[in-house]
Amino acid sequence: MEPSLGKKKKSFQMVDLLLLITVIIWGINPTVVKISLREFSPFAFNAARYVVATVVCWVLLLWIEKDWRVHRKDLIPILVIGLFGNFVNQTFFIIGVNNTTAGNSSLIMAGVPMIAAIINGILKIEKISERVALGIATSFAGILLIILGSGSRISLVDQYFYGNLMMMGNAITWSFYTVINKKYLNKYSALRLTTYGVSVGTLCMLIFWSGALRTQDWRSISMINYGGMFYSGALSIAAGTLFWNLGIEKVGSTKTSLFSNVTPIVSVICGGILLQESFKLLQGAGALLIFAGLSIVNRKEIKETAVAAVEEQSV
Repeated sequence: MEPSLGKKKKSFQMVDLLLLITVIIWGINPTVVKISLREFSPFAFNAARYVVATVVCWVLLLWIEKDWRVHRKDLIPILVIGLFGNFVNQTFFIIGVNNTTAGNSSLIMAGVPMIAAIINGILKIEKISERVALGIATSFAGILLIILGSGSRISLVDQYFYGNLMMMGNAITWSFYTVINKKYLNKYSALRLTTYGVSVGTLCMLIFWSGALRTQDWRSISMINYGGMFYSGALSIAAGTLFWNLGIEKVGSTKTSLFSNVTPIVSVICGGILLQESFKLLQGAGALLIFAGLSIVNRKEIKETAVAAVEEQSV
């Protein structure tokens, strides 16, 4: 009798679908934000959408989970991680995008999977195999093609140095959040950690960005841009961060971070539809490379699952 492979792991799981939905939401978000910022100031918009996200998260948490608390010894670390992943990260982002080129921003953020892999290696949280490294490199090459195809400039001249530095801070804080959160996702639900993280981020924004909120002319904002604020808060921040944390919990921080490289594909398509931005052949080739990188990582998981099942049957 031949050994059974047991319950074979599917190449595309529900968590993969949720991560794909997340990066689609995040890919649409830059266009939504770009339109909304015609009437919002950047800091007022960010704070307002985080208020929306906090309300959504707490409603879901209180509705779904009876016990919404965390242990006292875990509270400070969870809040610090949430602070990095939300307030500090968003501060770097808002300053960075306003002081560098779109090409620089995309290229630096494409480094998130590699930065996450390095942090994982240093802290020995997840082992990075050669196949995973190949998947990351393939996906990164796809990002380069998308940037080159868009005609965006990649520049290291002095005038962009500050913006590049801020975007690097954005990439590092998001990578740190992605990797370190794994420890607490083994103990608490993704929804609970998302809610605490978003809440501490919102509190800091209301304190440090209160001036922008006071000077914002709220009456002059159109309904469509209020809709953009709610989309960005409820979907991009609340749902997106929740699904992202769920991905970290189920498949690990390295594979989850690799999904972020799908975001520029959606951004280019969305920009082409809503903002009449061009989509070129080189960008299409880049999209194929990004999905190829994800496929390489998925094939690794299928093979490892099958081998483990055979070994278990032979014991």
